[in-house]
Amino acid sequence: MKNLQILILTLFLFVNVVDAQIFGTIIDSKTLEPLIGANVELAVNNTGAVTDLDGYFRLEMAGVSNNDTLIFSYLGYQDLRIPINDFKNKSVISLIVKSLELDEGIEVIGERIDITKQDLPTLTEKLSSKQIENYAVGDMKAVVNKIPAVRMVGNDIDGSYFEIRGSNPNEVNVYVDGISINTLSFSNQADMNIISPESIENIKIQKGGNLLLRGMGATGGVVFIDSKVPAQTDFQFIARMGEFENERYTGIINLPIGNNVAVNYSGTVSKSRPELTYEVNRFDPDRTDSYNILTKKQVHNFNGYYFDRQGKITAKIIYFQGINDKIDWKQDRSVYLLGLTYMGKLLGWDNWHLTFNQNYTHDIIDRYIPDQSDLSFNFDYHSDQQFIHLQKVFNYKLITMTGAYDYFHDELRQISSMQVDDTKSQFFADLTYDNQHSLTAVFNFLDTTATQENLNYNVYTSLRSNWWASGQTDFVSNIGMKVFRQMNQRRWEFFSTYGRNVKYPTLLENAQAGDILFFGPGQETGLEKLKPEYIKSADIGVRYMVRYPYPYIPRLTIDAAFFWNEVENKVIRQPIDNIMFLIQDGKNNSSGGDFAIRFGDFANIGDVGMSFLFINTSNKLLYAYKPETNFRLWFEFARLAGFYSTATLFHDGISLAWYYDIDNNLITREIPPFWDIDLVVGWKGSIAKLEYNLQLSGRNILDNSEYVDYYLKRRYFQISLSLKY
Repeated sequence: MKNLQILILTLFLFVNVVDAQIFGTIIDSKTLEPLIGANVELAVNNTGAVTDLDGYFRLEMAGVSNNDTLIFSYLGYQDLRIPINDFKNKSVISLIVKSLELDEGIEVIGERIDITKQDLPTLTEKLSSKQIENYAVGDMKAVVNKIPAVRMVGNDIDGSYFEIRGSNPNEVNVYVDGISINTLSFSNQADMNIISPESIENIKIQKGGNLLLRGMGATGGVVFIDSKVPAQTDFQFIARMGEFENERYTGIINLPIGNNVAVNYSGTVSKSRPELTYEVNRFDPDRTDSYNILTKKQVHNFNGYYFDRQGKITAKIIYFQGINDKIDWKQDRSVYLLGLTYMGKLLGWDNWHLTFNQNYTHDIIDRYIPDQSDLSFNFDYHSDQQFIHLQKVFNYKLITMTGAYDYFHDELRQISSMQVDDTKSQFFADLTYDNQHSLTAVFNFLDTTATQENLNYNVYTSLRSNWWASGQTDFVSNIGMKVFRQMNQRRWEFFSTYGRNVKYPTLLENAQAGDILFFGPGQETGLEKLKPEYIKSADIGVRYMVRYPYPYIPRLTIDAAFFWNEVENKVIRQPIDNIMFLIQDGKNNSSGGDFAIRFGDFANIGDVGMSFLFINTSNKLLYAYKPETNFRLWFEFARLAGFYSTATLFHDGISLAWYYDIDNNLITREIPPFWDIDLVVGWKGSIAKLEYNLQLSGRNILDNSEYVDYYLKRRYFQISLSLKY
């Protein structure tokens, strides 16, 4: 009998002991940023772990009782206790700041799905609100251009756009609170001038062309922007003035209402009359600059937020109006966007992400024929688009499946007319529409190796099916792998991906292509509708992160990646004899490497880093003005009584510039390599309740580029002042 009692007791202890691992991520419930160095411990067993640079933790639980409790803690935050039986691996733990009061902030309980962790593995970059606030007073370029292989190009005339690994701007998908802003641009590229940097909470950038969840057609990558949720009532005014008669004024109002509701408004007006010339021989150093170029823009953003323990609702209204007046071309553009996003629990299930947005754009374009002042052409476009995105994450043991459904309605009304003197006649009118449906599934299989402690691997596969009401159907797939090893404060990550993607031109892009065909001399090509661009991509890379106990080098990150893209049906303008053709080139191949080393909080002063990018492109006409190599060395200083500065020394390699002369001949020029410097200095402080930030920035200070067009590398200084109360 005694032996039977001992056997029963042994069995009871056996079934109540855990011998496994648990892992997950700890984030701030308001900012959704990972908490570095947060503690995870067992109440009875007294074993624990600390989160790494991504807020990730892994805890060994050999011999732990099922009755034990996990305690999650971080300085300044409320502790969270979860019974070990209720914890699920891969959980995202949100900790709440202890001092949240009604008049101090909003308790954000609804968790946000991190889409960058749901898609295939790739090099991912992040910008926090602190980095943006310090260096981007009304202008994002000072911050973005420090990110390896990423740069922001353009200006206040035609817009500011992301480029990733030498891509074109329309090869990067940009989402603000889950809502695409690419379609707000006439050429399907996301203009960052419509977003105030002061209203951004964080930016996440995924590099690579194999991201099917939100990266359809994005050869360069995907950018996710999260807006700030107002935590207190304040008012902000930003003024920015610079060369080329550039003026920009922004006002921001943040208003929290109770603990669960907040509203935000930001509005910007800008004007620029730059020293630009659109003469035929734009490479002539003796040409005369033209002051006939004028651009005026205004943008208004209204945001509303509601939170509860089930999730978060975001409502967004954007109105944009811009006028571009050039020598032989004038555009008046109006954009209206209404968006709704929900993230959280639905019908008792967690991890839902729902998005709806309605876009309406109206473009009036007047084109004038050189040397024929009495002749002009008018193009009137009304574009109406609806987007629906439904996404759900499913977890089963060590398998995660992310499923998504997308619906896109594209409608365009186009009227074209010609005017001779005072007589205007319509020669074309059309109403077209199409509907696209897509289903996407990403499977993530996580496992641990039996022979190596703390060594884990993920295997990914993603599938996407697209079908249009007009009859076009496609199926694309990708595969990927990620191996990572976490040892105390060190983490290795290795990843590789390969697969296909597809980009569908919008009806507005097709209409623009038709106008170019009509405007070109000679005969048309017979191209009635642009074909989809089919993309093959491969990516392989490694990232090493370590947190040192030394004050002078607390954090180190090393990245190395190689990439390859092949694109079919790429659109390009090319001459054949004396006829201008808009054609879709057969193929273009691009390959290159992306390398970086960064020291975080170096010497308790700021971040220091360097990066190198090289690109080989088979058809350089497709990627004009893109340097074949780029080297950057940057340094931040932000520790002296409100003074801060950042300097970037960069070297651009050889690039190709080209245009068509008046006889429709292709004229090319090789832009030689050059060194230059970007510099930002500023001073932050407060007077009573008034916070100020005065900043002076200069780009291309050495003015070394031989290409003198403002679009690229001309020296440019500006001064900015931000006042917040």
